[in-house]
Amino acid sequence: MCGSCNCNPCCCSGGSGECDPANEPTSSALNNFIASFFGTLTKTCVDGNVVWTLPCDLEGGIPGFPRIPGEGIACYLVRMAESGVFIGPQGPPGATGYDVKACKVFFSVNQSIPNGAVPTVVTFDQEEYDTDNMHAPIPNPSRITINTAGKYLIQGQAGWADSVGGKAIFFTKNGALAIGTFRQPTDVGGVVAVPNIVQGHAIVDLAIGDYIEMSVSQVSGAALNLLPTSQSTWFAATRQADSGLNGTNGTNGINGTNGTNGINGTNGTNGTNGTNGIFSTSEVFLANGNFTVPAGITKVLVECYGGGGGAGDVSGGSSQSGAGGGAYAAAIKTVVPAAIHAVVVGAAGAAGGAGVGGTGGTSSILLVSATGGVGQGAGSNPGAGGTAAGGDLNFNGQPGALTVGGGGGKGGDCPKGGSGGVTDVALSTGQNGRFPGGGAAGGTVSNNGGGAGAAGLVVVWY
Repeated sequence: MCGSCNCNPCCCSGGSGECDPANEPTSSALNNFIASFFGTLTKTCVDGNVVWTLPCDLEGGIPGFPRIPGEGIACYLVRMAESGVFIGPQGPPGATGYDVKACKVFFSVNQSIPNGAVPTVVTFDQEEYDTDNMHAPIPNPSRITINTAGKYLIQGQAGWADSVGGKAIFFTKNGALAIGTFRQPTDVGGVVAVPNIVQGHAIVDLAIGDYIEMSVSQVSGAALNLLPTSQSTWFAATRQADSGLNGTNGTNGINGTNGTNGINGTNGTNGTNGTNGIFSTSEVFLANGNFTVPAGITKVLVECYGGGGGAGDVSGGSSQSGAGGGAYAAAIKTVVPAAIHAVVVGAAGAAGGAGVGGTGGTSSILLVSATGGVGQGAGSNPGAGGTAAGGDLNFNGQPGALTVGGGGGKGGDCPKGGSGGVTDVALSTGQNGRFPGGGAAGGTVSNNGGGAGAAGLVVVWY
């Protein structure tokens, strides 16, 4: 019961004595609006005028955003909202991410290296990639020059024509300082102890303007060709990561209360530092065996090269096609220290009888496999390339080639491995495939046989 129609906050309806908000008088509505919008007011008389005093002082406005003389409070609040005063500042961006600087070079024609222990500097006229203008074929084809200072992984490989005798590669800095020497063991009893491939790698700090070069030497007893293409002989430099990924941007601050600035958003945290991801040590398997995971190692990079197929002898006086090359597969695997894993190395496909060659064996480890190239088949059918499976990278072997103009067909290449054999024009016989995994070439004339495939290979990096 209101008892009076002049009460606040409700009024009576039609003398019934019941509260009816729809009939609230103007004075009550104004008092309710003032109380809700401004809070409790203090009213005083100054020089005969009623003056309102608000619970908070907005006469001059908030710091950094003054109130315009004569501007009403409602208009002042609207202007603050439109100017973005209620929004807190944005947090700063995260750190800049890592920009890869890398270069890999090779050459396109054979380079003859003299016999002897004195190193010969290798020149390169081709680039597989160069993200920082580090190689200039003219005027310095042998150099990779550093344009961004940092720690670099230096890698190189020298592929030689089949031969006996020791071989080596050398890395130098600025033409003098030795930063790495890597040797292939000399032959034992005239049998090649390891493939005619020498690999090496080193990590070194380099400044802007420093340059690196690769030199080689060999003691086969005569001058020897260093083989071209990016799969045989190459030289590379890759700058290692020195910062983590970008951090996420800071979030916006929350809205300020009563026109004050919002709380600053927190800064985005930097991402964790990226790992170098370098596998610096390798174990090479030329025959079946076991790989025991060293202490402290939880990741390995495995590479499998299937054996190359063999080509058959000439059948009925007809030239024969080439055999297939072995496949290549590679993968990064998680391992447990001290665990033992079986390693299978694919055998070379044998040179066959009349018109048929042997198929190369399968190389495998840790569920990664590369089958051997198929031997040249009956009726001079070329052999198919091997098949890769289970790897992060899977490349099937190249099939053998058909005979051309009466000549024996070339053997298929093993991706990332050895090239296929070609027909020896002088002897009219098919050459053996090159290690690892190259397919053999077919023979050309009657009574001259095809070659044998090259054996497979398994390499474990950690």
